[in-house]
Amino acid sequence: MGYYDRQFETSDFVVVSDGQTVPCRLYAPPAEKLAPQPLLYLSCANTIELSLGAFPYIVAVDEMLEQGHRVVSFDPPHHGSRAGEPYGSDIPGLRAAFLAGDDPFARFVRDGRAVIDRCIGMGIAEAGRIVIGGVSRSGYMSLRLYAEEPRIAALAAFCPVTDWRAIGFTEEREREEVAALRLSLLADRLAGKPMFIVIPNHDWAVSTRRCLQFYLDVQQANEAAGYGEKLVDLIVTDEAFHNCSGVWYAKAAEFLLKRALPVRRSG
Repeated sequence: MGYYDRQFETSDFVVVSDGQTVPCRLYAPPAEKLAPQPLLYLSCANTIELSLGAFPYIVAVDEMLEQGHRVVSFDPPHHGSRAGEPYGSDIPGLRAAFLAGDDPFARFVRDGRAVIDRCIGMGIAEAGRIVIGGVSRSGYMSLRLYAEEPRIAALAAFCPVTDWRAIGFTEEREREEVAALRLSLLADRLAGKPMFIVIPNHDWAVSTRRCLQFYLDVQQANEAAGYGEKLVDLIVTDEAFHNCSGVWYAKAAEFLLKRALPVRRSG
């Protein structure tokens, strides 16, 4: 059975974060198909519509629903229903907001925490049983949220931006505040946290090299903290440009389920 044949219930709700309305959408299996200990998967692929309705992102969504888990998505700052004035949309909107002193990445963290608060309050999520998947720029924002949010148990990042000097802020790459956005500076906060990272071998959009440097910095932090190297899975694919095929979303869902669900022991 494929995603478009899957039986699930959908509902929309809003969260107010720092005075802004954040639209959210929930997908849930029917009650009789809900897992005994359901997870909540935050799907972040730039907009609600992409996150929950576009291939290949729906591969992970489909797997979560099939296994009886809930899925939620929300529009990040300057994307989807939140695009437009005063800063614009997509990456140019993120850039304009940041340079104007209205940090959209910090806002995403606040928004994500507000969404988690609301989902827990609704009884559809539980601390430590929440996982997240982020793509490209949303991969960056998801990693920022993951670094700050102990209630998230595991993360998958697909072609993630790890350093904005490679994309979006190239004209400002020499500015200290732009250099300070690189995720390697959060390596210590990400130590001890399970991650599944997929990056094409020649992703010149977000820079494979910078992503690999981030991975090395996190692994160094894991080693220094005594966690070893087994918490982070890095996949470097031979796919073209800035793309991860559906197979990696399926493997990411498998990783998230394995890392977040309790180990069942026999006997």
